[in-house]
Formats: sequence, C-alpha cells, structure tokens
Amino acid sequence: MGGAPSTPTLSGTPTFYFYNPQTVARGKQDFRRKWGKRKLENNWRRKNKKDDGGGEIVIEEDEVLVEEEIRPEFTPEFYIDQLPQGMSVLDSIAKARNFAYYQLGVIYKEKFKRNDLAISRLENLITFNPAEKLLLPGLYNLYLIYNESGAFAKADIYKSRIINEFPDTRYAQILLNPDAKIEDNASPSAVYKRLYKEYEKGNYEIVVTNVERYVTLFNGDPIVPRLELLKAFAAGRLYGFKEYKRGIDFVALNFPNTEVGKSAQKLVLEAEKLKIAEAFMPEQGLSDFKLIYRIEKTNYQKLEQLKNQLVKAIEQEKYGFTVSVDVYNPQENLIVVHGLTSKLGSRGLGDFMANPSNGFNVTTKAIPIATENYKIIQVYKSLDDYEKEML
Repeated sequence: MGGAPSTPTLSGTPTFYFYNPQTVARGKQDFRRKWGKRKLENNWRRKNKKDDGGGEIVIEEDEVLVEEEIRPEFTPEFYIDQLPQGMSVLDSIAKARNFAYYQLGVIYKEKFKRNDLAISRLENLITFNPAEKLLLPGLYNLYLIYNESGAFAKADIYKSRIINEFPDTRYAQILLNPDAKIEDNASPSAVYKRLYKEYEKGNYEIVVTNVERYVTLFNGDPIVPRLELLKAFAAGRLYGFKEYKRGIDFVALNFPNTEVGKSAQKLVLEAEKLKIAEAFMPEQGLSDFKLIYRIEKTNYQKLEQLKNQLVKAIEQEKYGFTVSVDVYNPQENLIVVHGLTSKLGSRGLGDFMANPSNGFNVTTKAIPIATENYKIIQVYKSLDDYEKEML
C-alpha cells in the first residue's frame, strides 16, 4: 500500500520506463550532457537565459549543448523542391490528368451507371482544353448521357458543338444521320477484321500504322482495346519483345475493366515469366539449324528470286528442307531455310548456293544459325550482334 505501482512481466521485472531506476538514471545523464543543469521553468532550452536573480545560467565546460537537428522531411523546402517544374513536365501531368478524367467518366457511365459522377468528370474534362482525341468522345458521351436521361436541351448543346467544331468526324456523321448505317468497310468491326487479315499476312507495319489512326477515329468505342492489343502483337513481331511488352502493358493498364484488358493482364504475367535470355547459346552439339539471308524489304525482285533459287536447289538435290520469308524489322526480311541439322551443313548449303558451277551464283551473304539463337535474334532483333559474336 502506498508504494509505486508495478507492471509485472513473465520474468517479474517492471517494464515501464520510470519504474526502472537504471533507465531513469541514464536518461538524466543524457539530459545533462545535452542541455546542462536547468531549472524546471519556462524557456528552459534557451542557452543564455537569465535566471530570476538577474544572472545567467552557468553551464559547465564539459557540458556541451547540442542543437537538435530538424529532419529534411519536416521542412516545407523538402517538398517544394520536389514540385514538378518545366513546361514539358507540366504538360505530361496535364495529359495524364485529362486521360484519367476521361477514363473515370466512361467507367462511371458504363460500369457503375452513375451518370451524375460521369457528367461531373466529363464536364470537368472539357474545361481543361484536352486534345481532340479526348475532347470529342467526351462531348459525345455527355450527349448520350443527357439524351438518355431526357435532358434534351443539354444534349443539343453538345450535339451542336460536335457538328459545328468536328463536322468531318465519325461522331458528327452519326449525329447528323442517326438512322443511316455507316458503310461496313468503315465500321469498327470491319476495320478490325481487315487489319487482322493484314496481321496474318505478316504486314505488321501496315497494322501498326493503321491502328494508330483508327484508335483516334474510334476513341470511346469498345473496339479500341482490341485494336491496341492487335497493335501490340504486330509491334512485337516488328520491333521485338520490349515493344510487345510495352504494348500489352498499355492495354492492361488503360482498359482494366474490359475483357481484352483482362486478357492483356494475363499476357503481362506470362511475359514476365517467359524471360527469354538475350545471350546467345553455344552452338556446339546442337542439332537444329537454319540458314538465313538478309534482304531489304523493298527489294521484292531479289527477295522472290532468291527464294525461288533456294526452292529449286532443294528440289534438285532432294533435300528435306523448307523455305520461308520471315519479317525481321521495318527495313529487312529474312529468307530462312529450315530443317538443317548442323552448322557445318548450313555452311555447306550456303557454299553450294554461292558456287556458280552449281547454276545459282547467290552473292548474298548466307548466315548459319541454331534454331534456339534464331528465336533470340527475332525476340531482341539482335542479328547484328549474332554476326559479330558467333560467326
């Protein structure tokens, strides 16, 4: 009774700071070392504070006052210095903000059926003076919301703006002729089918270029994520794995609530697991090889001539090889002979085709390559590196 309360622990020793004499003593020592001998009164931290008798507080020589340092993150300058500066940075922030407002407006309209929130975001968007590719679908979505809710006067304001400011666009055509069907070859689904056929033919550059144009034209249409994913596949075949990864990341991040966006998210995970090595494999002991020829993409005559010569030689010598024309990059295609079993055999075929006495006299450089390394040069577009390191 009357004693200090204790906080028992499993070991029976008090754990509260002030119940431990050793900790209290050490705390007093640390305080004196830092501040000197001080009375318990106002402004005790001032170094030369006079006492009540008019004198100054005396601090012993061995007692050094240490000014308390302020951590940078507790100062306003720390955050002011991190504010974005420069027009290019501010412009990129404004573009990101505009795109976010547009996405939110569409999500509130389509997914959550919250027209009030959709209107708020889209009307804010058009006050930011966004790019046409966001402004136009933003105005069109506002027209649709007001028209569906019966606010026809408001709907007419946005309808008139689209027709007057963007008379040559698809949106203006729809508003001017709501009962007229757009020509099938210009509809989003028809465009996608046409571009997909180009992709199947290996015309990847045509796909990439046209998708960029139609994405702007069809902005806000459900076909857009499908077009963007097709572009990612085509760009990957044309420019390599990094471009493919960038494309599917874009689809996954910008269309997360669509089926295409969810498919892209799975592709992103698969691509991260794939991790194809960039280093070339040693080819000694491998048994699957190709022979390739690099031909300028625009040199159609040479491409066709060399392909025909290879097919003729294979038939003449009764080899079991096949020939294909593979896209390599925007400038070059590769004529590829498949089915060789060794690097020596691949070189032998190249020498056979180059020998005039065999009736072919092919002067284009033949490059023997293992099939595993052929995959690497196609993924990373690293044929130049292969020629330097492996030939």
